[in-house]
Amino acid sequence: MKKLIYFLLIVLSSPSWGQENYMDSLERIIHSLSGEQKIDVVINIPFDKLNSNIKASILLANETLKEAKVINDAERIAETERILSILYYYDGDYDASTNSALSAIKNFEVLKNYSKAGDLYAILGYQMKRRNIKKAFHYMKTGIDYLEKDQNFPSLSGAYNNIGVLYEMSNDYDSALIFYNKGLEIVKSLNDSIGLPYSYNNLSALYLLQNDFKKSEEFLDKSFEIRNRRNDLNGMAENYQFYGDLYAKQNKNDLALENYQKAFEIGEKIEYPYICQRTQEELSKLFEKKGDFEAALNAQKKASYFKEQILNEQTNKTIAQLEIEFDTEKKEKELIQNDLKFQKAEQEAERKNFGFLILAIITVLILIIASIIYRQQKYKNNELVEKNNLQKLIADEKLKNELNEERLRISRDLHDNIGSQLTFITSSVENIKYLNKDAKVTPRLSQISDFTKSTINQLRDTIWAMNKSAISMDDLHKRILNFVNQAQDSAPSIQFEVEVSPNNQNYRLNAEQGITVFRIIQEAVNNALKYANASQIKTSLKTGKNEVCIQIKDNGIGFDSKNVLLGNGLNNMNERAKRIQATLLIQSELKEGTLVEIKLKVNA
Repeated sequence: MKKLIYFLLIVLSSPSWGQENYMDSLERIIHSLSGEQKIDVVINIPFDKLNSNIKASILLANETLKEAKVINDAERIAETERILSILYYYDGDYDASTNSALSAIKNFEVLKNYSKAGDLYAILGYQMKRRNIKKAFHYMKTGIDYLEKDQNFPSLSGAYNNIGVLYEMSNDYDSALIFYNKGLEIVKSLNDSIGLPYSYNNLSALYLLQNDFKKSEEFLDKSFEIRNRRNDLNGMAENYQFYGDLYAKQNKNDLALENYQKAFEIGEKIEYPYICQRTQEELSKLFEKKGDFEAALNAQKKASYFKEQILNEQTNKTIAQLEIEFDTEKKEKELIQNDLKFQKAEQEAERKNFGFLILAIITVLILIIASIIYRQQKYKNNELVEKNNLQKLIADEKLKNELNEERLRISRDLHDNIGSQLTFITSSVENIKYLNKDAKVTPRLSQISDFTKSTINQLRDTIWAMNKSAISMDDLHKRILNFVNQAQDSAPSIQFEVEVSPNNQNYRLNAEQGITVFRIIQEAVNNALKYANASQIKTSLKTGKNEVCIQIKDNGIGFDSKNVLLGNGLNNMNERAKRIQATLLIQSELKEGTLVEIKLKVNA
C-alpha cells in the first residue's frame, strides 16, 4: 500500500506533469483505486500541491471524508478533517476551517495521537490570530506543549514560527525573534524545503518592521529561491507581495508596483482571494501616488470584489446577530414596561395607605407629613422621568434598527429588480440598434440607451449610499474619483483634477448627507461641462474642526451671479444643501470662472 502511494506521488510531482495539471491528473488516477487507497493518497499529497488549486482540493477532500466515514476509520477521518481545516482557511471560509480543526483534534485525542492533536492546535492558533489573539495564544501554547512532550520536531518548527507571528502582532519583537530562530534551526536540521521559506519570510517581515531593509531582503531572497525551484505558486505569490511591501516602504514605487502585479497574477490564477485583495489595495495606493486615478479606481474596485468574496459569509452572520440583538432589545423593553406597571400599582397602594395614615395622625404632625409627601412625590416624578427617558431611548434604538433593516431591504430590491431590469433594457436597445437599418430611428435608440445607462449609474450611487449606515471621507473620495473618471471619458478635452488634503480627518457622514453632498458635486460638475466652456475643472475635499468643505472650481466663462436668475440646477443644489443643513456658496464673475463651495458641520 505505502509503495503504491509513494510511487503515485513521486510520478505526479515530477516536472513532466507540471504544477497546473497536478490535481486534474490525480483525480483521473485515484478513480481506479479502492476506498482506503484513495484516502491514503489524498492525505499524503504535499501541501503546496493541494494549495495550488484550493477549490479542486476542497472538493477532493470532502469526497475523501465521505469515503472515510463510510468505512468508519477514525484515523483517516481525522486526517482528512485536518487537511480540510487548512484548505478552508486558505479559501477564506474561517468558520468551516475552525469546525474541521476542532473535530479533527477531538478524533486525534480519542486515538491518543497527541502529536497530531498538538500540531493541529498550533495551526488553529495561528489561524485565529486576526480574529481572537487571546484564543490564538491559548491554542498555540496547548499545541506546543503536546509537540514538545512528543518531541515532534517537524511540527514544532511550524509552531515556533507561528507563535513568533503572534508575538510580532503583539509588538513583542524580542520574543518573536527567539521563536523564529528556534523554528529556523529545526527546519535547517531537517533540510525542510517547505518549512525553510516560511522561516525566512517571518524573519524578513520582522526586520522590515524594524526598518532593517538589508536583512529583510536577504531572508526574502533565500525564501524566493527555494519556492521558485519548487514551482510553489502559492508561496511565490506571497513572496512577490512581500517584495512589494519591502520596496513600497523604501519608496521604490516602480519596483513595488511590479512585484504586486506579479503577486496578483499568480493569486488570481490559483484563486487565493486574500493575496488578490491585499495586492490590489496596495496597487491602488501606488497608482494614486503616480496620479493615475483611473488605474487606482480600477484596482480599488478589484480589491473590493475580492474583499466581498472573503466577507460575504461574515456579513450574513453579522445580520443574523443584529436580528438577535433586535429581539433582545424588544424583550428588554417589554420587561421594563411590566416593571413600570407593577411599580405604578405599588405607588397607588402606597398613596392610599398614606391617605389613611394622615387621617389617623394628630394635627401637630400635619406639616411634617406634608413635607414628607412633597419629597416623596418629587423623587417619584424624577424616577418616572428617568424611566420614560430610558423607554424613549430603547424605542428610538428599535426604530433605528428597523429603519436600517428596511434601508438594506430596499437597496437589495433596487439592485436585484430595478437594476437588472434597466440592464436588460440597455442590452435590448443595443441589440435593436444593431439589427435596425433605419437611420432615423438609430439616434433615438442611442438617446434611450444613454438615458438608461445614466439611470443605472444614478441607481448605483443611491444603492451605494443606502448600503452604508455611515460614509467616511475615504468612501466619498473613491466615489468622486469614479465620477470624475466618467466625466473625463465624456469630455476628454477638459483637464480634471481631484485634490484631497493629506491631513484630512476621516469624519463620517450619514447616508443622507453622503448621497446629498455627492449629488451636489455631480450637479456642479455637470453644469460646468454644459455651460462653462471650461478647460479645467478642479474638485477639492478638505476637513476642518468638525467641518467638511468641498469645492468645485472651473476656469470657464462664468456668469453675473447678481443679475442672473437661478435655474432648476442651482435651485436644486440650494434645496439639497438646506435639507442636510449645509452651507452652499456659489461665486462667479464673467470670464473669471465659477466656484461652488459646500460646507457641512459634522460630529468628531
